[in-house]
Amino acid sequence: MWHIAALDFLSFLGFGCAFLFLVKGGCRSCLSGVRAVFGALTVFSLLYSTALFLQWSNITAVFNPVEDLIGALLPMLWAFFFYAFLQEVSAQELRLGEKSLIESERKLNTLMDNLPGMAYRCLNEKTWPMVFVSDGCKDLTGYETKALMGHGGISYGDLIHEDDRDFVWKQVQEDLERRRPFQIMYRIHTHSGDEKWVWEKGIGIFSETGETIALEGFITDITEQKLADQKLQQAHEELEKKVEERTAEITEAYQKLEEAYQKIQEDHEKIIQLERHAIVSRITSTLAHETRNSVSAIGGFAALLKRKHQGEPELGRHLDMLLDESKKLEQLIEGILKAAHKTEPHFQNVNPNELLDELKALTQEKARLSNVKIKKQKQLSSESIFVDKESVLAALKEIVMNAVEASPKNGEVLMKIDQDEEWVVISVTDQGQGMDEQTLRRIYEPLFSTKKLSAGLGLSFAKELIEAQNGYIRCQSAIGEGSTFNVYFSTAKKNKKR
Repeated sequence: MWHIAALDFLSFLGFGCAFLFLVKGGCRSCLSGVRAVFGALTVFSLLYSTALFLQWSNITAVFNPVEDLIGALLPMLWAFFFYAFLQEVSAQELRLGEKSLIESERKLNTLMDNLPGMAYRCLNEKTWPMVFVSDGCKDLTGYETKALMGHGGISYGDLIHEDDRDFVWKQVQEDLERRRPFQIMYRIHTHSGDEKWVWEKGIGIFSETGETIALEGFITDITEQKLADQKLQQAHEELEKKVEERTAEITEAYQKLEEAYQKIQEDHEKIIQLERHAIVSRITSTLAHETRNSVSAIGGFAALLKRKHQGEPELGRHLDMLLDESKKLEQLIEGILKAAHKTEPHFQNVNPNELLDELKALTQEKARLSNVKIKKQKQLSSESIFVDKESVLAALKEIVMNAVEASPKNGEVLMKIDQDEEWVVISVTDQGQGMDEQTLRRIYEPLFSTKKLSAGLGLSFAKELIEAQNGYIRCQSAIGEGSTFNVYFSTAKKNKKR
């Protein structure tokens, strides 16, 4: 029986260690009642182990009745203790969980109450019926939470601005179909009638079958931010407008500056032209004065010789030519002096047809020597022009002579008369090579010429004579197409109206 005694001795040692554990405070974390019961059971079990050891070791049989009683009660007491202990531990864990849940709920409520907006849970319907809203609902909408959760008869959808309702519904449904969170900005009407801009972010809650159970999210007031954005946009637009206006002013000022610069350039060119004209006018006037007496003397001596040698036909013919040329020179000198305002012009009514006949006669010899034909287009009737005939003949002669020189051999120069309202237009057209635009702009400049043996005074002199008759000259030319000079003179009828 010694081995049973050894087991009883080991049980004794185990209960002894448990007793020492209790005495040393190893069960401090347990409740005081649990510790007391545990201590009593440990002492009771220690006594039972002692009695059992004495019985099986045959030391004494005095404790046999005690051992039998304790051996019957001890398993039930330990089973009851462990059941009660487990119940106490479970209850303590439940109390701790409840306390933690209450704390979590408190923190959640504190967080909800301090959010700058309203947290919600609602159904996916157009009226957006609310299942839950946080206390921020009051500050956001002006309504109490009960009013929006079905108790007050007000749906959140009724607060959304009429112009934004369809947009909000379509945007949310589109994001729900794609299973993604939604973010939208829209307007609402508050309880006081004010209009607010709100920003909402939410997500759909779906069932296992994919149906939308509810929506959860957060709504906050962004009215101040929206107003600030609008003011910023307005300021930006005003700034853009001012920039555009300023740019327009700068552009206009630049255009004016460019126009002024162009005008200065034109005036500079005009000054140069005037200086050239003045120089040429002084030179031609001086030459005219110096040569007029000599030409008159030549004509006088030619007339004297003709009278003296009347019986010599051959000499008379040459003297007649000398007289004709001297008269032409006198007419040219007279025209130069009139253009330079050195002599008074003699204005009169002149028939353009007769004028062209005389012009053809004056230039015919030059054309014949150049092998060029001068053709005059017939004009049955034409109004008279009021001009100084000698000056006009001198000017037109320069134009025709220039056309003859520009025409090729066997070429033709055409003279014709047209009517343009109250203007009579005398045109001279050649069959020359024509002129480019750069040359065309300079043909009336004094001392400018495209010909090698020319002083460049002909067209400049002609222009001055024509303008002295209150007329003007225009030229049309192109390379390979010849040139046409149109000379405009006012009709005698127009001059009477003046």
